[in-house]
Amino acid sequence: MYYAKGDNRGPWDLDVEYWVKELGFSKTQAVVLDLISELKARTPGGGDEDYIIWLDNLFISVKLLS
Repeated sequence: MYYAKGDNRGPWDLDVEYWVKELGFSKTQAVVLDLISELKARTPGGGDEDYIIWLDNLFISVKLLS
C-alpha cells in the first residue's frame, strides 16, 4: 500500500469495500486495519506473535480499538 497525493487520491490498494463500506470504519482507520492484516498475513507462523503498534489521535476511535 502507498499513498498517492492529489485530488481524488489517497491510500492505494486499500480494501475500501471491506473496511469502510462493509464494516463502517473511516478511510484513515482502514489504513491501520489494512496494514495490520497485511502484517499478520506476511508473518511466518500466521501472525501469532505480539506486536506494538503506535497510533496518534488521527487514527484512534473507540470502534477501532475494540
